[in-house]
Amino acid sequence: MLTRFAVVVIAACLSAAAPMALCHAQEYYYDLDTTYEVVPASSRIAVQFDTTRAVPTESEFFTAHTCLNPAGPVTYLHRGFWVYGLNPQYGYEVAAAEVQSDPAVHRAVPVYVTPADMAEFKVSDLVDVQFDVGLSREEALALLASHGLRFVDSST
Repeated sequence: MLTRFAVVVIAACLSAAAPMALCHAQEYYYDLDTTYEVVPASSRIAVQFDTTRAVPTESEFFTAHTCLNPAGPVTYLHRGFWVYGLNPQYGYEVAAAEVQSDPAVHRAVPVYVTPADMAEFKVSDLVDVQFDVGLSREEALALLASHGLRFVDSST
């Protein structure tokens, strides 16, 4: 029923929504009928702030988290996600544990790159799905709900 699924995901977590023989500990980017391997970038981290708390200033956040590189660019993605550079001596796992200990942080997630061309992808809590033309709205909503997803917006 799904004809397009374009999102960075952990393949093992997506296996219920889009079962594939390739689902194991690898991470992939799916676009149409093509699968691209992705790996966590060692120099960047995406942080989503808790919307129910006051967000610290950039200066306060850098002071509180020495794993973050204040010289690197800080990029706002959407829905409260910010991308920060990491200081070279910190890996993602250590940085994520440090940043997630902050009560203002909802979660920290890796920034991914494709090994072939180093194209960068960020994790989001949104998934783009395109259904077959013949699928009714009710069927589409039921399919989303069966996978724990909910409808947010339509481009049509």
